[in-house]
Amino acid sequence: MTIRERRSGIDARSESEKQLLGERRSGTDRRTDRKSAKPMPSNEQLLLFARRLRRTMRDEKGRAFLGVAVGEQDFSFYPEVIRLVEWIESLAGAES
Repeated sequence: MTIRERRSGIDARSESEKQLLGERRSGTDRRTDRKSAKPMPSNEQLLLFARRLRRTMRDEKGRAFLGVAVGEQDFSFYPEVIRLVEWIESLAGAES
């Protein structure tokens, strides 16, 4: 006596069940799921953030998080911080 599997080849589980079990989604599924994507901040919000970041860069106490003290009176910012501020300012400036 031979026992054959009786699978139809169609996955009848719901999408939520598939995601709970960690099944990988295709690229199109990931792109169509935009519910979790946050909206782009407005130009005013971007400029406000850039101004606050620049103010922190000028402040002696706050800039320690954004760079390295090279000497007694010399301070060097991380290149990533400078590029980020310039990028935010250019992004907000290009859209306005």
